[in-house]
Amino acid sequence: MPAESVRVTNGPSNGRPNGSPPGRGPTWDRVRAQGRDLLLRGGPMLGLLMLVSYTSWSLYTVVLKWSPKELGHLELACLLAGVGVLCFAPFYDWEISQGLGFELDTANIAVILYSAIFPSFLAYVFWNRGVAALGPNQAGYSQYLVPPFGIVLASAILGETVHDYHWVGIVAIFIGVWLATRKGSVAAH
Repeated sequence: MPAESVRVTNGPSNGRPNGSPPGRGPTWDRVRAQGRDLLLRGGPMLGLLMLVSYTSWSLYTVVLKWSPKELGHLELACLLAGVGVLCFAPFYDWEISQGLGFELDTANIAVILYSAIFPSFLAYVFWNRGVAALGPNQAGYSQYLVPPFGIVLASAILGETVHDYHWVGIVAIFIGVWLATRKGSVAAH
């Protein structure tokens, strides 16, 4: 998602647009609309991007065992974050040069800090620690929990509606992970 979509400002807005959850306004509508647009026009390229993403994540998980032992989980996450900043800096510079910046206000700063601390940094620290403790095969089962948590967070943060089929899927995923990881199961060995 481009930087300008973090928060779109249309001037002061005290009311809420139709369909927006209380406390959410044009920002959330824009984020939701961009997500839908991406899915609708992404087509095969979006599928290819997901395939490349999951493949690279799987490779990262497996090659973690080859990381230098002198690097702790925190140091490795710091190194990866630094490399990530260097890789994305040219894209960010290009967006800024095109006038696609964002308003530096409290809401945007909160989003940036949250994104930098939790999913971008601490998640790697905990993932690296989990892989070291359990091994890549066992730790990989937690990836199945991403959709259920994504659904719950989309409901809590974006006001998305959770339907019955979501709950059926969430229960099925938790049962599947439990069956695969319980003692005595073939998959747990």
